[in-house]
Amino acid sequence: MMMLPGAIMAGGGPETTLLVVNADSPLSLTVANTYIKERDLPTNHVVWLENIPSLATLDIETFRQRIWQPIQAHLDREQLSEEIDTIAYSADFPYAVDFKRDVDAFQLPRIKYRGEIGSLTGLTYFARRVAIADVGYLGLGTNRYYRRNLAKQPPASSALSDAALVTYKKGEQALEKRKAAEALQLFQGLTQAYPDHPRVWYHLARTLAALDRMDEAMQALRKAVALGWNADLLILNDPYLQKLQPRGDFAEVFNQITGYNGPFELAQGFRSRYLWNRWALPIRMNTASDLDRYYLSTLLAYTGIRGNSLAEVDAYLASAAASDGSHPEGTVYLMENDNIRSLTRQRYFTTTVRELKQRGHSAEILRSGQDGQDGILARGRDDIIGLVAGTDRFRWAQANSRLLPGAIAESLTSYGGHFEKNFQTKLTAFLRQGAAGSSGAVAEPFSIPEKFPDALLHVYYADGSSLAEAFYQSVSGPYQLLIVGDPLARPFAAFATVALSAPDPQQDWRGTVTLQATAIPAEGHPVDHIELWVDGIHLTDITPGGRYPWDTTGLSDGAHELRLVAVEAGSIETRSYRKYAVTLVNHSRQVAFDTPVTSVSYGNEIVVSGTTGNTDRIDILQGTRRLASAQPVDGRWQLALASQTLGLGEVSLQARAHHRDGTTVVSPPATITILPPALRPASRDTNLQPGLAGRIQLQDGAVLHRVITKLEGPLWQEKYPAPVANVTLQGQFKVPAPGFYQLIFNGAGRLSITIDGISYATAHLTEQGPESYLGLGLEEGWHDITLALSPSGQPYLKVLLNGAQPGNYLGDHQLGHRTTQ
Repeated sequence: MMMLPGAIMAGGGPETTLLVVNADSPLSLTVANTYIKERDLPTNHVVWLENIPSLATLDIETFRQRIWQPIQAHLDREQLSEEIDTIAYSADFPYAVDFKRDVDAFQLPRIKYRGEIGSLTGLTYFARRVAIADVGYLGLGTNRYYRRNLAKQPPASSALSDAALVTYKKGEQALEKRKAAEALQLFQGLTQAYPDHPRVWYHLARTLAALDRMDEAMQALRKAVALGWNADLLILNDPYLQKLQPRGDFAEVFNQITGYNGPFELAQGFRSRYLWNRWALPIRMNTASDLDRYYLSTLLAYTGIRGNSLAEVDAYLASAAASDGSHPEGTVYLMENDNIRSLTRQRYFTTTVRELKQRGHSAEILRSGQDGQDGILARGRDDIIGLVAGTDRFRWAQANSRLLPGAIAESLTSYGGHFEKNFQTKLTAFLRQGAAGSSGAVAEPFSIPEKFPDALLHVYYADGSSLAEAFYQSVSGPYQLLIVGDPLARPFAAFATVALSAPDPQQDWRGTVTLQATAIPAEGHPVDHIELWVDGIHLTDITPGGRYPWDTTGLSDGAHELRLVAVEAGSIETRSYRKYAVTLVNHSRQVAFDTPVTSVSYGNEIVVSGTTGNTDRIDILQGTRRLASAQPVDGRWQLALASQTLGLGEVSLQARAHHRDGTTVVSPPATITILPPALRPASRDTNLQPGLAGRIQLQDGAVLHRVITKLEGPLWQEKYPAPVANVTLQGQFKVPAPGFYQLIFNGAGRLSITIDGISYATAHLTEQGPESYLGLGLEEGWHDITLALSPSGQPYLKVLLNGAQPGNYLGDHQLGHRTTQ
């Protein structure tokens, strides 16, 4: 492996992960609380963003200004720019980014196969390019971390131009519609223009076979294989090429394919500080402007329309974390059928099975019609650790199968990650069944294989890579791929045991202390070195058993976190850690909580108090987020916090005291659990008419009455004789099950909200966002709602209900009104 001096430190871990939270969203805060606890993230490895448009898609420039620039500023401020490898987003972030502005700025032609929409995670992966509007992030081979085939290959073929790609797709469609003569003309033209391109020769062979021109078909297939065509299952299962199989020269040609399919580059641990060269090997580079440096990225949860419920998110994140190092005895199932969605994925199926079995793992190709299988989902299997599917829709309940903790399950389909489209099964269906992660396209990918993970992702996962590492090592053009789930899941990792042997962390520390750390490696996985982290910042590295004199006088008095991370010597560089709470007492400063409350219901005030010395100010912190401040009086302080700003679940708070000489002291953390609020009772009145009763006042004084049946955008289509001054909607909305919910409001204008007779702050909305959020505990049944909108332009309003149940826009049978309204 070629690299310049400097050890690779990878494998994924909490100390190299940044969590990004939508601070305005109760569900985003709640999911973040869950993940911080499950993954034990350092306190400064969380950044809370405000005013984020969260529904569906946002503009590329908005992504840069509202999301990426604040993230980069946090990394710089916290000295993490060279340490963070993984960026995980909590719930309520847009899943897609519109990059038309960048395409237009470079005067690139609009090509439908490139598209105009990228994924949140894909563009975060290429953030260094996106930040400077470098459209290289749109390449199908831009990801140099992708594990490449090391087998001797024919010379690289010329890339199809945008126009040629259009012709190629037309040829595919013509053959699919059994218009072989039309397809023949198209593919013959492509082979003349691109005589070294194996894919067009392969489709020419199929077309000729469809026309029963067998000798010519065999010649074209021979040419395709000679140029590097290696999709063995596609050839074997193609209905046209099957007619060639009885020929004696078919076996000769087909056997050449085996030499093309591997070996592949070994799984490699990831670090964002490395520039990946064209051979996918890491090279030490410290220049921040290097564009071939990436950030692994996933969305922890999508809870919007057609997303997951809060309970489902909690379940799969907990299962993923618990699977670490469990080495499950599961099977990877590769689903094979004749649909283009499956055919596109099959080029490395046999290679994946071979590689997994060589490593002692189980893998199986399940073909439609084989032993009761349908080629869509693995049927009757309770040991699924990996599933590679290619289908536009499925019903998991009919499969009678089970995903193991830590499983990766995903499907190639056009809109698996585009949640606003009401067709095709979404990736969230796999997460609902307990998958640790899944993926899907946010825009039509046109079955271009470079936009989806190879089946080999399960080989890299089995080698001990994290979930995020496995995904990004297996997809060469991830800009439209949305990855959702726990990026740190590592069921096949081998963990070391690391410990601090001296000094005693139970004692107060002062001056220079000599740290000594030990590591017991997992069998067959020696430890290369141990990293020392203090308060989430990488301090230094030492050898196992080595000593490090640490001068603590430069740090503030009070509580600090010491984290020891053992880094494996192998290529995966698995990270194993242990943390210690230590107290420094160099300057005789102190601050402490009184006995704090341990729990409070959401919506209630949290009162915290404590003692300190002669200080100017007390800040209450959640990580780096300042929640409130006060000036102590006679060494005592008291503050009130709004629990709504914290979300549900367990949160850790600290008090930081500021002294007049500029020094600070931080208290030990206090843990408070935010409980769900009491559920508001539902209405007993169920004799309702569909929709909300609408009173529309025009600017000329006229008043109209309409029934509004959906809150999914424009409230009506007809035109009125004068502009609308205000709209009042009254009625009830239906809650499908009891629990904690979030109402998300998106619209244009000033909106006043009243739920069950309680009025809330007026929201000022724009159609482009950000949205307004309201967290509530609601009983199952009907609840009163009044919405008063003073619109900006055409009345427009979306209301999404999510949380205890998967997200859904209010409409259809969820809205009702009394006839007296």
